[in-house]
Amino acid sequence: MPLVAVAGTVALGVGTIHGRSMQPTFNPDTADWRQPDRVLLEKASVRRAHYTRGDVYFVTDPREPHRTLVKRLVGLPGDHVQRRPTFRRADAVVVVPAGHAWIESDESFHGQDSTTFGPVPLGLFKSRVVWILWPLDRFGPVPYRRYDRSRIVGKEDLRMVA
Repeated sequence: MPLVAVAGTVALGVGTIHGRSMQPTFNPDTADWRQPDRVLLEKASVRRAHYTRGDVYFVTDPREPHRTLVKRLVGLPGDHVQRRPTFRRADAVVVVPAGHAWIESDESFHGQDSTTFGPVPLGLFKSRVVWILWPLDRFGPVPYRRYDRSRIVGKEDLRMVA
């Protein structure tokens, strides 16, 4: 078996990102929807259960298991995540349960994520997006987009949010 084939099944893979939910990180130019981003996926960190807030992951859709979502990891088990300011609900702060994560789209108005369906099981994480392969003018590591750390609320801050 060729080494490339082994690498594809064990540690690395290539994925395609369609849609607008992760703009501007992926598919920033909606004028050419026929040219979706192609990305390099790293699988080892997910297999080792090593997740990093702020990284982008391929995740099995918890509502439609045949679909794959591409979302940014915002909260890990035990985190108290304050929902986005535009999301008006009584439960403004959500505690991420054990074995789950809070994931969000970069573009909050295009796509469904944990603000819609709640925390997702970590077992649904498939791989981490590490490199943009196509289009060539954007070839390189995934631009890190800092998530708003102030939305991870400490227990001492919960009284002020409630």
